[in-house]
Amino acid sequence: MKKLICIVAAICTLTFVGCANNNNKVSSTNGKKVLASDSSVKKDVNIANKNISKSEPKKNETTPVKDKASEVKVESLKTTPVITNENPAPVAPVPAEHETTPAPEPEKSIYPSEPEIMNFIKGAENALTPIFKGPALYSKNPLIINNVYYGEVTNFNSREEMADSLRGYFTEDVINSILDKYLLEKDGKLYFTIGQAGLRVNYDSCTKNFSYDNNKIIVKLSSNYSNSPNDIVTETKTLEFINGQWLFTNFWYV
Repeated sequence: MKKLICIVAAICTLTFVGCANNNNKVSSTNGKKVLASDSSVKKDVNIANKNISKSEPKKNETTPVKDKASEVKVESLKTTPVITNENPAPVAPVPAEHETTPAPEPEKSIYPSEPEIMNFIKGAENALTPIFKGPALYSKNPLIINNVYYGEVTNFNSREEMADSLRGYFTEDVINSILDKYLLEKDGKLYFTIGQAGLRVNYDSCTKNFSYDNNKIIVKLSSNYSNSPNDIVTETKTLEFINGQWLFTNFWYV
């Protein structure tokens, strides 16, 4: 009986030992597989880390951030010259003021207006009056030469003074024509022809006709002192634009 128990115990012991060995093999194999898989994972991780290290900077190494303002300053330092007394800063040219051309004025007629012409006629008449209707006209001791009566002139001292009173209204030719025809110088005295101009038009009430041609104005003035159409008194005045001035070249009785 004791032998049988011993045999059974021995068999059980052997069986238990064999199972334990098998379990150890399986666990060791599983362990190797796990280790192998762990190493492969580690290997893949190491490769990934290497790839990352190539493209990304290391944690300890910091990449400086570029500042645009500093770049501009550096660039300006490269291009801006140093300003000294010998090398003064360039002065920007002052832009020239825009020259404006004034608009041309509308062309004005050189011809004076009709009222201006009439005023000029009256001025010329007033210049002639002291000569033709002055003291010579009422002289009590006239000179008679070739049946022409001359009265002594006392309101002018010389021919030139008389001529100067007519300038500004008549041309020099007209002035000389008047004085040559009517003035006489004798024994240091001046004498002027005595005579009347006859019936004259009234400048204020007469009929006026103005004609313009080639810087010339012809003025015809007429008055009727009776009911007869044949009793019309007419005077003609001619103004010409000479050397920038309107002057009479004809004044009826002169």
